[in-house]
Amino acid sequence: MTLNKITIGLSMILRMLVRQKIVIILLLLIPAFFLTMVQFTTSDRILPFQLASVGEEVFINISEKAISFIFFAVASSGFLVAFLALNLVQKTTMLTVGLFFVAFIP
Repeated sequence: MTLNKITIGLSMILRMLVRQKIVIILLLLIPAFFLTMVQFTTSDRILPFQLASVGEEVFINISEKAISFIFFAVASSGFLVAFLALNLVQKTTMLTVGLFFVAFIP
Protein backbone atom coordinates (compact mmCIF):
# COMPACT_ATOMS: atom_id res chain seq x y z
CA MET A 1 0.00 0.00 0.00
CA THR A 2 2.73 2.50 0.88
CA LEU A 3 4.75 1.65 -2.25
CA ASN A 4 1.68 2.50 -4.32
CA LYS A 5 1.33 5.86 -2.51
CA ILE A 6 5.01 6.64 -3.05
CA THR A 7 4.72 5.81 -6.75
CA ILE A 8 1.63 7.99 -7.13
CA GLY A 9 3.29 10.84 -5.23
CA LEU A 10 6.43 10.72 -7.38
CA SER A 11 4.41 10.60 -10.59
CA MET A 12 2.36 13.63 -9.50
CA ILE A 13 5.52 15.59 -8.61
CA LEU A 14 7.12 14.72 -11.97
CA ARG A 15 3.97 15.74 -13.83
CA MET A 16 3.87 19.07 -11.99
CA LEU A 17 7.54 19.75 -12.79
CA VAL A 18 7.33 18.72 -16.46
CA ARG A 19 4.41 21.09 -17.05
CA GLN A 20 6.73 24.05 -16.51
CA LYS A 21 9.03 24.88 -19.40
CA ILE A 22 11.63 26.59 -17.20
CA VAL A 23 12.24 23.34 -15.30
CA ILE A 24 12.96 21.38 -18.47
CA ILE A 25 15.21 24.16 -19.78
CA LEU A 26 17.17 24.35 -16.52
CA LEU A 27 17.56 20.57 -16.33
CA LEU A 28 19.36 20.71 -19.66
CA LEU A 29 21.04 24.10 -19.50
CA ILE A 30 22.68 24.17 -16.06
CA PRO A 31 24.68 20.91 -16.29
CA ALA A 32 25.71 21.75 -19.85
CA PHE A 33 26.91 25.20 -18.72
CA PHE A 34 28.88 23.88 -15.73
CA LEU A 35 30.51 21.04 -17.64
CA THR A 36 31.39 23.32 -20.57
CA MET A 37 33.08 25.73 -18.16
CA VAL A 38 35.09 22.83 -16.70
CA GLN A 39 36.13 21.72 -20.18
CA PHE A 40 37.44 25.18 -21.08
CA THR A 41 39.00 26.24 -17.78
CA THR A 42 40.85 23.19 -16.42
CA SER A 43 44.08 21.61 -17.54
CA ASP A 44 45.01 17.97 -18.06
CA ARG A 45 47.62 18.03 -15.31
CA ILE A 46 47.81 14.87 -13.17
CA LEU A 47 47.17 15.37 -9.45
CA PRO A 48 48.18 12.69 -6.96
CA PHE A 49 46.05 12.45 -3.84
CA GLN A 50 45.62 10.09 -0.97
CA LEU A 51 42.37 8.42 0.05
CA ALA A 52 41.92 7.98 3.77
CA SER A 53 40.10 4.67 3.38
CA VAL A 54 42.78 2.95 1.25
CA GLY A 55 45.96 3.41 3.26
CA GLU A 56 48.68 5.89 4.06
CA GLU A 57 51.14 4.99 1.31
CA VAL A 58 48.62 4.56 -1.52
CA PHE A 59 48.29 7.54 -3.84
CA ILE A 60 45.84 7.81 -6.72
CA ASN A 61 46.73 9.82 -9.83
CA ILE A 62 43.76 11.50 -11.52
CA SER A 63 43.73 14.38 -13.96
CA GLU A 64 42.62 17.78 -12.76
CA LYS A 65 39.89 17.82 -15.41
CA ALA A 66 38.34 14.57 -14.12
CA ILE A 67 38.28 15.88 -10.55
CA SER A 68 36.66 19.11 -11.72
CA PHE A 69 34.04 17.21 -13.73
CA ILE A 70 33.06 15.23 -10.66
CA PHE A 71 32.92 18.33 -8.45
CA PHE A 72 30.88 20.41 -10.87
CA ALA A 73 28.52 17.53 -11.70
CA VAL A 74 27.71 17.20 -8.00
CA ALA A 75 27.42 20.98 -7.63
CA SER A 76 25.06 21.34 -10.60
CA SER A 77 22.88 18.44 -9.46
CA GLY A 78 22.70 19.99 -5.98
CA PHE A 79 21.67 23.31 -7.50
CA LEU A 80 18.97 21.62 -9.57
CA VAL A 81 17.60 19.69 -6.60
CA ALA A 82 17.46 22.90 -4.55
CA PHE A 83 15.66 24.71 -7.37
CA LEU A 84 13.12 21.92 -7.80
CA ALA A 85 12.49 21.71 -4.04
CA LEU A 86 12.01 25.47 -3.79
CA ASN A 87 9.68 25.38 -6.77
CA LEU A 88 7.53 22.65 -5.22
CA VAL A 89 7.43 24.36 -1.80
CA GLN A 90 6.37 27.67 -3.33
CA LYS A 91 3.57 25.99 -5.28
CA THR A 92 2.27 24.34 -2.11
CA THR A 93 2.49 27.63 -0.20
CA MET A 94 0.54 29.49 -2.89
CA LEU A 95 -2.11 26.76 -2.86
CA THR A 96 -2.43 26.91 0.93
CA VAL A 97 -2.79 30.70 0.87
CA GLY A 98 -5.49 30.41 -1.78
CA LEU A 99 -7.34 27.83 0.28
CA PHE A 100 -7.04 30.01 3.38
CA PHE A 101 -8.88 32.87 1.66
CA VAL A 102 -11.82 30.61 0.86
CA ALA A 103 -12.04 29.55 4.54
CA PHE A 104 -10.44 26.13 4.15
CA ILE A 105 -7.70 25.49 6.69
CA PRO A 106 -5.66 22.36 5.91
